[in-house]
Amino acid sequence: MKSIAITVANADAIEAALRAINLKSIAHTFTTFREVEANAECAEKKILALVGSKKSAVGAQYSAGSGESVPNAYKYSRTGTVLKLLRKTSGWYLVGVFSSTLHKGGGKQIITLTVKQSARALAEFSAQWTVEPAPCIA
Repeated sequence: MKSIAITVANADAIEAALRAINLKSIAHTFTTFREVEANAECAEKKILALVGSKKSAVGAQYSAGSGESVPNAYKYSRTGTVLKLLRKTSGWYLVGVFSSTLHKGGGKQIITLTVKQSARALAEFSAQWTVEPAPCIA
């Protein structure tokens, strides 16, 4: 799939990509531009909280599954949609749309960082505390 910028101007193209994957499935799937846009906004907040700036966020990926988690013992299969988003310098792009059978992964969100972003996120996180040295026992 060709990447599509998540902007109002591309709403029709995004919804066409969703329709092509979902076919007749409507329940438990992503079907509208607004749902994709909301996932991009959520991704932006989560990534910025980890890496600190939009410039540092470039290259991060975000996957979001539609629907909710279903127990493995659930008798009937439910079809859902998985979105794959990529942060580029100009904003978020839809780079993949996939159909999936919902089980425990329904509604799951996954952030994928680059090695540099991971190091920055760990540095930001570990700057929030100090470690007290172990007491000397003589």
